[in-house]
Amino acid sequence: MADPQIIVNPEISDQGRVLDEEANEWDAGWQNFFKRQKHVVFIAAQVFNNLVTSVTSATFKSAPYKEFSLLIDLVVANTPTDIVIRVDESPDGIKWHQIMNGPFGDIRYEDSAGAKTESIQGKVNCPYIRLRAVATGTTATATFTLTASLLMVS
Repeated sequence: MADPQIIVNPEISDQGRVLDEEANEWDAGWQNFFKRQKHVVFIAAQVFNNLVTSVTSATFKSAPYKEFSLLIDLVVANTPTDIVIRVDESPDGIKWHQIMNGPFGDIRYEDSAGAKTESIQGKVNCPYIRLRAVATGTTATATFTLTASLLMVS
């Protein structure tokens, strides 16, 4: 019997089939159940105060990924009003659109909520993604400190 030939299924890049020459049919040869992941920090320990009230992150090419978890680490000092976190996507990296489905329409934290560490899941629909954050009611002592990242998953 000849060595089996291996082909990759073009629709599922992490699966292949092996030709069983005796039965003259393709059998499952291998399948990779592991998903590719990449953790990208978009906003790192940014203090929002009387000098900095908004931040727009750098652009990340999200094309190879299908899903993400927005990871939020928020610390509050004194009584700022609120902070809004937005996830934007773009088909070209130039014109941006805010993701509005589910919780992404208004991810807002108020000072009374205190410190938060949360994760929110979403889907990637465009080849580029970025984060924005806007804080209101901040002063030199009433601040938010935000670290926001995406865990990208294929």
